[in-house]
Amino acid sequence: MIYIILMIKKIRSIFKAKILFLRPKKTNILIFDKTGHETLVDAIKLKKEEFSCCSTRLEDLNLFVLIKMILNGKMSYKSYLKQYIKLSNPKIVLTLIDNNLFFYLLKKDFPNIKFISVQNGYRFLNDNMLSVLNNSKIENNYYTSDYYFVFNNQIKRLMEQYINAKYIVSGSLKNNKLPMKTLDYKFNGNIGFISRFTQAILKSLEEKNDNNADYIVHKFSSELLISTAEYCKKYNKKLVILTAKPAWIENEKNYYNTILKNYNFEYLLKEHELDSYHNLSKVDVLVSPSSTLGSEALGRGFKVLYFSEDQILGSNLGWPFVKKLQGPFFSNKFDYHNVEKLINYISKLPKKDWLNILDEYSDYTCAFDYDNSILRNLIRKTLHNYQ
Repeated sequence: MIYIILMIKKIRSIFKAKILFLRPKKTNILIFDKTGHETLVDAIKLKKEEFSCCSTRLEDLNLFVLIKMILNGKMSYKSYLKQYIKLSNPKIVLTLIDNNLFFYLLKKDFPNIKFISVQNGYRFLNDNMLSVLNNSKIENNYYTSDYYFVFNNQIKRLMEQYINAKYIVSGSLKNNKLPMKTLDYKFNGNIGFISRFTQAILKSLEEKNDNNADYIVHKFSSELLISTAEYCKKYNKKLVILTAKPAWIENEKNYYNTILKNYNFEYLLKEHELDSYHNLSKVDVLVSPSSTLGSEALGRGFKVLYFSEDQILGSNLGWPFVKKLQGPFFSNKFDYHNVEKLINYISKLPKKDWLNILDEYSDYTCAFDYDNSILRNLIRKTLHNYQ
């Protein structure tokens, strides 16, 4: 049944796709999946003539590739993408959509091309990628890439069980763009809350299905937010919400205005790509509902409380290697009394003690590589070796 649904989606995509007639240009770097390609291009400082993109979601359909595929007696999605790669003749195939398992099936067909995937967000067992990997009986070399750039040692150890690659711990592409700063840890009374809002969460409110992953995130993050708002009200602190995405801002504000109708709060708006990271320095304690930004902030040394939800399997800090669900800055309990206890604890914690705690858990927070030097150097070295 699931294959029929996927086929229907593919057919619908084809009819919506923009038709291209020219043969794909030969390129040094082929970016697999247009989604997020701007982040990759900016992080690696690629010139326009150095790369091209392959639309894996059929935003556009190359007629030249399609005809070539048919003439070769092939008629499948995988055959189309393989033909596209073959005609592009790249030295490197690069993707930021590291949770697309199909990417890891291509390396065996192109042994002379370097395949590189770059992690773009945290993975939980509710996600398609880990749920498939965790429930499949596959050999370790079934999914393959030459290199896999990941956030931290936790992800490295986890993914090594499923995907055969050389793992490089390098942190987050966006987070790596800003230099590390020395923090003074003065407590001025600003409590930040990281928004988990998405359009999918908004849609989940229509059905309120307790088995819907997006609705689970809504219930978890909104309950945590109410506990945080109660703390700010009791202790006369300022609550500020770090917004998620500029394109959603009006819907996002309406969403939080409804949840926090009985509380005072403000927004720290994300109007540009790096605003989330600039906004970190405007709060004293950051409350994170299992967000990537929370881990990135921890990697930068900020005081962050990282909360998880038991229904979001694998969302607890350091899963599956950290067995404790409650620690000095993390917990799976987001009732008011626990939130109050943790905020009071880390807000008063001396700098030395906080940094010692972060060092103890450094394998489970986001690593840092300023200006993405490791990835950039690998790309340049690989291209040079082909000359």
